Amino acid sequence: MSYDIGKVKDILKSVFSDIGYKTSSLSFQCPSPLGVSIADNKDGVNIDFTDPKSLPIATVEKLIKFNLSILGVSLGETGGVIKIKFFPDIKFDYNGTVKFGAMNNMAYEMISQEIESEYGDPERKKIAQRCLQYGSEWATIVSASQTEPTTYSERDKRKLKKQCYNFIYENIKNDKEIECGFVILSVILLNFVLPVIIGWIVTKILNNWFN
Repeated sequence: MSYDIGKVKDILKSVFSDIGYKTSSLSFQCPSPLGVSIADNKDGVNIDFTDPKSLPIATVEKLIKFNLSILGVSLGETGGVIKIKFFPDIKFDYNGTVKFGAMNNMAYEMISQEIESEYGDPERKKIAQRCLQYGSEWATIVSASQTEPTTYSERDKRKLKKQCYNFIYENIKNDKEIECGFVILSVILLNFVLPVIIGWIVTKILNNWFN
């Protein structure tokens, strides 16, 4: 088997560039220098990124654009695990692909309609709809990491709620469309209005998920 070392080098240079390495719907960018810890153990090879403030970022561009912070990767005999900030571990098989589900369309539409009646002013309504979009993407990715919702313990549920909340919050505060609409996200919005809206959205999404 031969490898094109020049092509590998070009990809690595792209990964460490300001715009990252891009595919049709995904870009991957690493900070430089990148702190990495690689260890071999009985279960396989663990690759962990050691600086929590300087992690590799995967940017997904679908109906909305959102970022995933990569904490590390574990490689076993038949498959591995991708560790992503604000998500459960995502397992994958070397002989297949990671299988993602999706948030039920009917549930999404029901929550979207509830937003219309819950929030009278257009500003909060826009933020809530955007939060729902991020929450839906979060649920889609989590679907690849879990089995049946009924197997979740109460502790698991609390952890998932926290992860969903943090994922939505981190993405919404960096959302250019929301920023432009509000000029800049104010202290009041970030610390009082946004947490209440996100908490409401997360409860709606996960109540549907668990039931």
